Amino acid sequence: MQGKRVVAVALAAVVAAGLPACSWRNSPEQLLADARQYVAKGDFAAALIQLKNAAQQRPDDAALRRELAQVHLRLGDGASAEKELRRAQALRDDPALLPLLGRALLLQNKFKDVLALGKADSRDADLLAVRGEALLAQRKLDEAQQVLSTALQLQPGNNDALYGMARHALAKRDTAGAGHYLDQAIGGNAGDVRSLLLRGDVARLMEKPEAARRDYDKVVALDPGSGAGHLQRAILNIGENKFAAARADLEALHKAAPGNLLYYHVLAQWHFKQNQFPEAREAVLQLLKDVPEHTPSLLLAGAVQTMLGDFPQAEQHLLKYRSQVPQDRVARKLLATVYVESGRPRDGLSVLGPVWRDSQDIGEVRVACRALGDSGDHAAAADCYQQQALKLEPDAFTLHQALGIERMRQGDTKAGLAALRKAAELAPGVPAPHVVLAMTELRTGHPEQARSVMDGLLKRHPERSELHNMSGYLYSAGEQWEPARQAYARAAALKADFFAPVSNLARLDLREGKTDAARARYQQFLAKNPGNVAPLLALADLDLAARQPAAAFKWLEQASAAAPRNLDIALRTLELELELQPAAALLRARKLYTLHASEPRVVKLLGDAQVKNKDAGAALESYAKLVALQPKSAEAWLLQAQAQDLLKQPGPAAESLHAALALEPANRRAVAALIALEMGNGKLQRALEAARRLQQQKQGDAELDGILMEGEILLVAQRPEQAAAAFDKALGKGGGGAVAMRAALAQQRAGRLDEALRRMQKWNAGHPDDAATATYLGELYIADKKYQLAIAEFEQILKKKAGNPILLNNLAWAYYKAGDSRALATAEHAYQAASKDPVVLDTFGWLLVEQGQVPRGLEILKQAATVQPDSTEIRYHLAAALARANQKSAARKELEHLLASNKAFPQADDARKLLQQL
Repeated sequence: MQGKRVVAVALAAVVAAGLPACSWRNSPEQLLADARQYVAKGDFAAALIQLKNAAQQRPDDAALRRELAQVHLRLGDGASAEKELRRAQALRDDPALLPLLGRALLLQNKFKDVLALGKADSRDADLLAVRGEALLAQRKLDEAQQVLSTALQLQPGNNDALYGMARHALAKRDTAGAGHYLDQAIGGNAGDVRSLLLRGDVARLMEKPEAARRDYDKVVALDPGSGAGHLQRAILNIGENKFAAARADLEALHKAAPGNLLYYHVLAQWHFKQNQFPEAREAVLQLLKDVPEHTPSLLLAGAVQTMLGDFPQAEQHLLKYRSQVPQDRVARKLLATVYVESGRPRDGLSVLGPVWRDSQDIGEVRVACRALGDSGDHAAAADCYQQQALKLEPDAFTLHQALGIERMRQGDTKAGLAALRKAAELAPGVPAPHVVLAMTELRTGHPEQARSVMDGLLKRHPERSELHNMSGYLYSAGEQWEPARQAYARAAALKADFFAPVSNLARLDLREGKTDAARARYQQFLAKNPGNVAPLLALADLDLAARQPAAAFKWLEQASAAAPRNLDIALRTLELELELQPAAALLRARKLYTLHASEPRVVKLLGDAQVKNKDAGAALESYAKLVALQPKSAEAWLLQAQAQDLLKQPGPAAESLHAALALEPANRRAVAALIALEMGNGKLQRALEAARRLQQQKQGDAELDGILMEGEILLVAQRPEQAAAAFDKALGKGGGGAVAMRAALAQQRAGRLDEALRRMQKWNAGHPDDAATATYLGELYIADKKYQLAIAEFEQILKKKAGNPILLNNLAWAYYKAGDSRALATAEHAYQAASKDPVVLDTFGWLLVEQGQVPRGLEILKQAATVQPDSTEIRYHLAAALARANQKSAARKELEHLLASNKAFPQADDARKLLQQL
């Protein structure tokens, strides 16, 4: 009892003193001792915890900070190591810290900072070795060699300097020399982990995997806590397709050194090698988030995004990589591929430069040949395949196939078919070249040969569903519908989850007008394959064709839920929702943006949604980001200009439009927007200059578009004679009925109504089926008070377009002017067909007033004025109706407002007389 009492008293005293009862176990000395034991065992994560606990109690202990930094270095965490070493430096000026600080900076690719450490003429071998490595990283090989040699002169057995010399030898492609230096380093220090790792890397480069594995195994045994051996062994296993072993090494690495960001790089490689591209992207971006300049990961990210078809992102990564490693041929080839695949073949050729012409890299040559073909130079592409690619790989059927396609594009059918037949001959068991050959035989008018090729394929591969589907296509091309249906049915029966034959059967149903049968096919396939988005998209297409967008949207929503990572489906769903429910679409666009903030299509649709929701400021931010993502896109600059215009920023809008036109001088929308901007500012001469610049472009219909714009500007400028000349010129360049009407309008405004009539009569005589110009001729007859001719014209058109409300409206007005009693009934028919059209409302309302039905006519005229408040004719009719309804005050107010506008209109004199009477 006495012993227990003594212990109790002692404990009470400790508590009273405010000290922890077990402080002797957590003292800095004991924590340091524990940490060193963990380091000896290679358990750096546990050592790190103990050292951090010790540092909390001794924050000003420079030696402790140094030990903490060394553990961070062993774990590959350069940033944390630098932080601790800077603290240690601040506590004590110790030159011995500089080499360690240099290692921390090397891990972060801060090579310039490394070279700034210490004095320029330092005689510290360890610091010189670190400087040498920084110079090697900057590809300054001669300087690096000089610095490393000095280090070895000062300290002949310096492991870090020997390691640096080995890396220098590798940079010079001297693997034997590298091995010599590494053997020296390891001979002097069998536990030199870095040299063992590099020697393993050299063996791997020399295709000696077993020698590499021996060195990596030694590192794992010597230094399990850093994970470095696991890292390199994982890379070796990935190269040998030993994915399970590689995964085990990666897990060991992540457990030992969770802060080692290279884990994510190798994990990305692991996924990439197994064609798991979305997972590879997620892993490599995890590294780049923290180390955005890590060159190997930039290259890998470029490759991953290329495989995913995300070419804008691939381009960004590869350009950043090439800014650091400009001569890397792999990156150059990848970037060229990105440009070709994204429809920019000339950029692809520019990246490759002339070196591909002497290249022995078949991949590089293939990209160049493809770029030539896609840029339209089919002769050069064919020569590229024949004279260069096939010399490197003469029996590659894919090259013969590509050659055949280019010869066909050239117009050389004989040579094209010969090459395609050669491709099929070289790959008798591969369906693809035979399918291409069959399709080409069909297109060149050889259906029997196409059928023969396909029958041969089906004999060799009777179980291949896709070949039966292709056979059905050949029958369909020959309008052999029943054999086609049988072939598609066979394809669908062979593979229950293959949608293409089901889709083709549905097309045959639709061809026969059996929409319900097609829908049933899609729904049956969906019931058997609930996760397949193809039938959902097909059902959406059916509803869109039936003008049922709301029903189509429901199918698209299901498709988005079934394939949440499918960006194309997400964008299509968003586009339709933007038409149906702009507010909901904006929410969807924002969510999509959080996932794909650098995807140009997402950024554009976010901007579109913001415009629809009348948030021009936010839209401008989105379009500005789109411009940053796609600075060479005229469309991006045009969208930015439209947002700037909405925000009343004419100067910036004009700058954006000029940027768009610098990229695409013949962009009609950009020119039209610039003209509208200039005209809105009253700068008609600048608008004319823009239209005339467009006329100088030789792309497509640019010249014709520019002439038409000039005519419209001249009409606005009240220069109808010159406008008529411009429209006549456009007619000579191939303009149609719409241009003929504009030319006639210009003549009419110039006071030459007879000439306008003559022109339209001549046009209609040559184009008797052009209802639009016939309608306009009728309107000209009314303007010339030739009402019976107008009536005859409208009645004739209505025989072909019965019930057309605009024609009925015009006929009603002609009847009214001619005193024909059918006027009101005809106007009412027009009103029943288009009860919200202001012109129809005006005609019907006025005729009611004229027929004495003033109250009803007045109400309809008020509706017309609400829909189109700026129409002087509607306003006059409304004022006259108010006067007839004895609402004189309202009528007077309406007339005063109308006449105060100083707008010219046909009833202006009648309006003044009526105002005097009131």
